Amino acid sequence: MPLWKEADKMRTRMQVFAQRFAREVEERKLWWLALFTIIYLFFTLLNALRKPLWFDELFTVYLARLPSLGDLWSALGSGFDPNPPLPYLLTRFSFGVLGEGPVAARLPAVVGFWSMCVCLFFFVRRSSSALHAAVAMALPLVTTAYLYAYEARGYALALGSSALALLCWQAVDGPRRGLALGGLALGVALGVSSHYYAVLALCALGLGELCRTLVRRRLDLLAWLAMGLGLAPLAAYVPLMRRAVDEVALYTLRMERLKEPAVGRLTEYYTVLLGPALPAMVAGLTALAVALKLGALEKSPTAEPTPAGPPWHELVAVVGFLLLPVFLHLGALVVTGAYMDRYALPAIVGCASLLGFLLHQTARGRPEVGVILLGCFLGWFVVDALVPGRVPYTLRGPVLDARDPMFPPADGRPIAVANAMQYLEMHHHASPEVVSRICYLSDPQRAVRQPDFIAELALRGLRERVPIRVEEYAGFLAAHRSFWVYHNALNQVEWLVEQLAADGWRVELLGQDRDLMLFLVTRREAQADNAAGGPPVSR
Repeated sequence: MPLWKEADKMRTRMQVFAQRFAREVEERKLWWLALFTIIYLFFTLLNALRKPLWFDELFTVYLARLPSLGDLWSALGSGFDPNPPLPYLLTRFSFGVLGEGPVAARLPAVVGFWSMCVCLFFFVRRSSSALHAAVAMALPLVTTAYLYAYEARGYALALGSSALALLCWQAVDGPRRGLALGGLALGVALGVSSHYYAVLALCALGLGELCRTLVRRRLDLLAWLAMGLGLAPLAAYVPLMRRAVDEVALYTLRMERLKEPAVGRLTEYYTVLLGPALPAMVAGLTALAVALKLGALEKSPTAEPTPAGPPWHELVAVVGFLLLPVFLHLGALVVTGAYMDRYALPAIVGCASLLGFLLHQTARGRPEVGVILLGCFLGWFVVDALVPGRVPYTLRGPVLDARDPMFPPADGRPIAVANAMQYLEMHHHASPEVVSRICYLSDPQRAVRQPDFIAELALRGLRERVPIRVEEYAGFLAAHRSFWVYHNALNQVEWLVEQLAADGWRVELLGQDRDLMLFLVTRREAQADNAAGGPPVSR
């Protein structure tokens, strides 16, 4: 058969399949959502099961374990884990139903991220086609935002709540106005109860509502009231937020900026957020180029009219979500002094919605475009979940077992872990032999000189409620003549080894495996003589 006939047959098959697929998604939306849910849950729960709980997540686990809700509120009021209570309450409930474990700890986040995707589908579908809405809901799976779908913190819950608020805000002028207003207030309330920075979503919704007011020349007082009522939980959280600020300021003369915001960080934010989607986008563009070459992207007439696209106020709200890093940047400069990329994570709602709307405007009547992009997004999501990522330099993990070659001999000496985050992870995951010997040495006045000192301050607060061994630096040195130290050569916030050398202790490197270094620290004779007659010291 001539080559041109083969190409013609392939083009016809592509067009028929794309049109049939688009029609199936349009007519059987619930079936498509069920299929998406199965794919999402299978791979996300798999990731939740095989990834060890890390430092931030362990705070969620430990606080969810507290005996009563009063104990939880008291712990949050101490300021060492500055977050609202909803993630801990949901984790506590999950533990009660499923028992403790990494999947149970991360289940609220898994559900929160899934909720965002579903809300995105219905939000974009109202002003476009189901196929383009499906592309929009699949985009977050291949971005950095997906990493928070199985992290036991409040970020995924904030994503789901923000998307719910957007969906309900869209429906405020629809036939179910009362339900939509209630959902709008609920979405805002759940967001600020999941993470304080979820309040940024109101910047986007406020811009959209302002645009709707100007276009219609009519103020929708109930919509503004619903958004305001959603902020009501913040009144109860004000003491928690104030205590968190005071806890940091206690060790500094003034609030230092944790990460100084800069205009260049805005570009960096979108690069980091959307960078993982680049392989899927490249594959999609390549497939589209092939389809274009085969002539399979010719616009075909549609039997049914499609929506004209989003109204202006919805488009303004979407752009508002897209610009959440700008609002965070301004807030960091004027108010908080803290800029962390993940605080503006709901910007992915704007990115995904805008993609769906752009596809609807540019690829209407060409279902092949949506089918190809959807296939590339879901395909890359599956491949990325099955094939572990590779890094050029393999990091050395912490010592979790006494049989590890980097574990010191059983000589009775304690082991000080120089990294606060690594210490807590070792305490949680390591064998009893390792846990019985490790400790963390704390000195807030020295820690605050590091770029990030919050982890050490958080450990100091946690030790009041969890049996972890966090000891004062000066007291530990007075009680021990020699001890071991684990030091991470790649970490820039560890102060212990350098401080020990500055204080006159003998610091000897006796082992190294990649970035993990093992030091033996001993008291010099002059120090030992000065300590004579003082309190007894251990070996």
